Amino acid sequence: MHPTAATTSARSDAPPERLHTRIVTVFTLIALAPLVLGAFLSLAVGIWVSRSETAAAQRQTAQLIGNLMSERWGAVIESRRNAAALLSAVESDQRPTLELLRQTCSVCQTIVLVSRSGQIVEQAGAPAPADLLTPALLARVGAGEEIISAAPAFGQLGTSLLLASPIRVGQQAPRGGLVSVIDLQALGTQALQALATGGRGYAYIVDARGRLIVAPPAAVSTLGSDISAIPLVAAALSRQPWAPPKSQVYTGLLSQRVDGAWAAMPGTGWFVLIEVPISVVNTNNWYFIGVQAVLLLITALATVLLGRRLAATITRPIEQLQRGVSRLRAGDWRQPLAVGRRDELGQLAEAFNAMANDLDAQRGELRRRDADLTQANGELQQALAEAHQASMLKSQFIATVSHELRTPLTGVLGYSDMLALGIYGDLAHDQREAIQRIYNNGQHLLELINDLLDFSKLEAGKLDLRAEVFDLRELVGDAVETCLPQAQAKRLPIELSTDPALPARLWGDPLRLRQILLNLLSNAVKFTERGQVSVRISLADRQAAAGAAALVWLLVEVDDTGIGIAPDDQELIFDAFRQIDGGYTRQSGGTGLGLAITRRLVELMGGSIALRSTPGAGSRFSAILPLRPAEAPAADN
Repeated sequence: MHPTAATTSARSDAPPERLHTRIVTVFTLIALAPLVLGAFLSLAVGIWVSRSETAAAQRQTAQLIGNLMSERWGAVIESRRNAAALLSAVESDQRPTLELLRQTCSVCQTIVLVSRSGQIVEQAGAPAPADLLTPALLARVGAGEEIISAAPAFGQLGTSLLLASPIRVGQQAPRGGLVSVIDLQALGTQALQALATGGRGYAYIVDARGRLIVAPPAAVSTLGSDISAIPLVAAALSRQPWAPPKSQVYTGLLSQRVDGAWAAMPGTGWFVLIEVPISVVNTNNWYFIGVQAVLLLITALATVLLGRRLAATITRPIEQLQRGVSRLRAGDWRQPLAVGRRDELGQLAEAFNAMANDLDAQRGELRRRDADLTQANGELQQALAEAHQASMLKSQFIATVSHELRTPLTGVLGYSDMLALGIYGDLAHDQREAIQRIYNNGQHLLELINDLLDFSKLEAGKLDLRAEVFDLRELVGDAVETCLPQAQAKRLPIELSTDPALPARLWGDPLRLRQILLNLLSNAVKFTERGQVSVRISLADRQAAAGAAALVWLLVEVDDTGIGIAPDDQELIFDAFRQIDGGYTRQSGGTGLGLAITRRLVELMGGSIALRSTPGAGSRFSAILPLRPAEAPAADN
C-alpha cells in the first residue's frame, strides 16, 4: 500500500475532533469564572451590609420608641396638672367635670378627687385599687403634694402608674388633689403602634428590675413577670451591647433565636426592647442567594448556547444577515437581505424581506397612530392627575374642617352641659330651655361632623376595628333606648326581639356594631310617621369555621312601616351623600352618609347588608355580621 494512502486511511478511521465542543467549553469557562467569583464576593458583602443595616435600623427604632414614650409620659403629666387647674375653677358640683376629664383621657383607668382632709370626694372610671390609694398617700395628696410614681404597680387593672396633682386657687392653700391612675399598657401600646417594626417583629418595655410593664398583644398575660433572664433584657439591664449568639439556641419573649436591640427611655429608668426572629432577618439574605443562583444559572445556559452558536459552520451567512439587519435598523427598509443560499437561511432572508416591506408600509400608519395615542394619553394622564388631586383635596378638606368644627363644638356642648347643671348659677325656666335647645342642636351637629370624619376615614382606608368582649343584649338594648325619645316623639313603638340561642357575650368591635344599629334604627324612625319599628337579632342560617373557633353569623333586621323606597332608588340608597325623596329628607335632616357608612362598616367587618322595600309599605334592612364567641378571640388578633 502506498504510504500516503495509508496515512489518509488512518485519518479517516480516527474519530473526528470536536472543535465545536472545545470552543463551547473554553468559552463557557472564560465567561463563567469571573461571574462566579464576583457573585460570591457580592453575596458576602451584601449579607454583611444587610445585617449591619438591620441592626442599625433596630437600634434607631428602639431609640425612637423610647423617646416617643417619654414624650407621651410627659404629656400625660402635664395634662393631669391642667386637669387639676380646671377643677380649681369649679366651685359647685365637680362630678360632671371629673367625668368629662375621665372621658378625655384615653390612658386614665381611674380619676379620684381628694379633699383637703385626705378623703375621697368623687371618683370616675374603674374603682381605684385599695393598695394604691392608701390613707398615707391620700393624706399627702390632700396636703397639696404632687406625686409622680416611678414604680409600676401590677393588679387587676393591669400595669398602672399613679399621678397626683394639687388643686389650688391662686396663692391660696391647696383645696385637695386630683389622683389619676394611668394605664401604662395603653400608654405604651400607643407608642409601640406609632413606630411598628413592619409586622416582622415585636417590641416591649421593661422596668429597671427587668419586669415586663408593656407587652405585645400575645404576651399581655405575663405583665409584671420578671424576664431578666432573657439575653436581650439582661444586656439592657447591664447596659451592654448585644448581638445574637451564632452557636446557641436561646429564647426571646415570644420567639426562639431572635435578633434585636434595646434603648433606654430618658427620665424613667425603663428600657425599650425590639426582637425580630433570625429567620425573618435572614429572609433578604436567602432572597439574595436565590437571585444570585438564578442569575448564574441563566448566565451559564446563555453562555453554552452562545458558544454553540459561535462554533457552528454558518459564520458567513450570519455576517451577511447581520449586515442586512444593520441596514434595516438604520432605516433602509427597501434594500433586501442578500444571503445567496437556498437553504433555511435563504428562506429566512426572503421571508425577512417580505416582512420588511410590510412593516415599511405599516410604519407610517403606526407613527401617526402613535402620535394620536401619545396626545390622548397625555390628556388622560392630566385628567387623572386633576381628578386624583381633587379627590385628595376633598378628603383633606372634609377631615380638616370636621376636626376644626368638632373642637369648638365640644367646648360649646361642655359649657352648655355645665350651664344646664347649674355650675355657673341657677337658671330660669326659659334660660334652661334655650340652653337645652343649644345642647340638642350641638349634639345633632356633632353627629353630622362625626359622620363626615368616619366617612373620610373609610374612604382613606384608615378606620380600624378594635375588638373586645361585649354583652350583645346590653349593646342592642342601649341602641334601642338611644332611639326611643325620637320614636316616642312620633308615638312609634319599637319592638325588640332577640334570639335566645345567641351567645350572651361576643368578641368584636362593639362601638362599630352599635353605630350600625343606631344608623339603621334612626333611619327607620326618621322615615316612619305611623305604624311601628321592629328590631330582630338572631343567628343567620350559615356557619363557618375560622381557626379553632367557629364564627357566629349575627343577623340584624330592622323593619319599619314608613314611606318605603322605589326599586330604581334601592341601588342608590347606600351611595354617599345620596338622599331619596329630597323634600322629605330636608324635613328630617341628615347628610346622606348614614347608610353609606353603615354599608362600609358592615363590609369592613366581613359581613353584608341587603334591602327589601315596597313604596308606601315600609322597608327591611338586613345585615349579616361574623363575630366570635367571647371565649376564643385570639384568631382575629
